[in-house]
Amino acid sequence: MRLVVLQILSFTFIFLLLFSFARVVMGLEFLGLELMSKNPKDTLLLFCLGIVSDLRLISAAFLPLLAVMILTLFQSCPFISVRGGGGF
Repeated sequence: MRLVVLQILSFTFIFLLLFSFARVVMGLEFLGLELMSKNPKDTLLLFCLGIVSDLRLISAAFLPLLAVMILTLFQSCPFISVRGGGGF
């Protein structure tokens, strides 16, 4: 279980770095350094709102993996006596 949490955190960090790098490149290419330096508050807001939307995307992508991790805890619980499939 710890390995799954570590994988989720590491992939989240990697994706945030990639998305942030792409946002910096796009900001410099489309807005230009002069416009970004004239409006530092708007530039910071651009990056903050972008990171929030990236976190929403990443959390939606990793939610099934996190749900499966939590469900495996119930499978290994010794108090649950009912195990098996959905047969008759």
